[in-house]
Amino acid sequence: MNKRKKFKISDDINRGITEVINAVDNNVGSFRYEVVALSRMEIDPNNPRELALTTKDIIFGIDVNDAQIIKKRKEKEDLESLASTIKHNGIINPIVVYKHEDKYRIIAGERRFLAAHLAEKQDIHARIIDKKPDEMDLRLLQWIENNERKDLSLSERLKNLEVIIEAYNKKHDHEPITGDILKKLTGLSRAQAHLYLSVLRGFNDLRKCIEDGMINNLDKAALVSGVTEQSLREKLLLACSNGSTIKALKEMIAKNKKDYKNNLTNVVAKKSGRITQCINLGRTKNIDVIRKVVEAVISHPAYNKHAGKFNNVAWNEYKSVALAFQSLLSILSEE
Repeated sequence: MNKRKKFKISDDINRGITEVINAVDNNVGSFRYEVVALSRMEIDPNNPRELALTTKDIIFGIDVNDAQIIKKRKEKEDLESLASTIKHNGIINPIVVYKHEDKYRIIAGERRFLAAHLAEKQDIHARIIDKKPDEMDLRLLQWIENNERKDLSLSERLKNLEVIIEAYNKKHDHEPITGDILKKLTGLSRAQAHLYLSVLRGFNDLRKCIEDGMINNLDKAALVSGVTEQSLREKLLLACSNGSTIKALKEMIAKNKKDYKNNLTNVVAKKSGRITQCINLGRTKNIDVIRKVVEAVISHPAYNKHAGKFNNVAWNEYKSVALAFQSLLSILSEE
């Protein structure tokens, strides 16, 4: 029987988390610890939720006519183990909340909050912030919270990073985020930050496979994200869903390149003279040229629907710009 892999936080992430906590401490006001009645706590309605399960579902039961009944039952089942731990040992890590009128709204710890209800607890230890943090600090606190979960999927990690990037863009007047900036914000290693950005800037078919649970490995996802040829990408995605290794995926890419070169050589050999089989778009060190080309294309009504794919391009990084240009060529070739 295969042993289930456990998510381990690296030294780099631990250092990053410590830096983020210190930064948040300095920016969002003072913290204090208290035991707070569960009845005085509520889920923040302004925060995006991954769970469908609500406090009402826990207290009164899930409505049999609820359209999300299957998802909610699965989430409740997943919380049973945590509820048992809380019932016998209490809360090990306090949840994080902020004061809102006569209630406390949850910043991080929603699963523990619901599990405490499930364990029929009356109160819970909480770390209280005097005022609601701004969106950037809020997302960083939630990132720290979520990184403590060993069962977090690749899809959930990408969604967490997306809200951090969105908050960063808003705070910095839509400045594109780079791998180095993401590293500093989240505590990820430099390599991990660039891999995540590569996947986030990848094609929709890749993201769909990740959301469907067909790919849960960052290295595999990043490898596929760099493939612009749709037919090859589809083969790689299918291979991923069938459990192919990184080595096997790299061999598929290498074979595709070799076959392409052989086919091109054969075509040229059969015809007299040298016949052009592809168009060389040239080289440039001026990143601004590529940016102008991309912006000119996506401003056209026929291609404007793809504009969102280029929101997070780091226009000061050659690799990021090259990937953006490859993505543009792929879009133009497919339509």
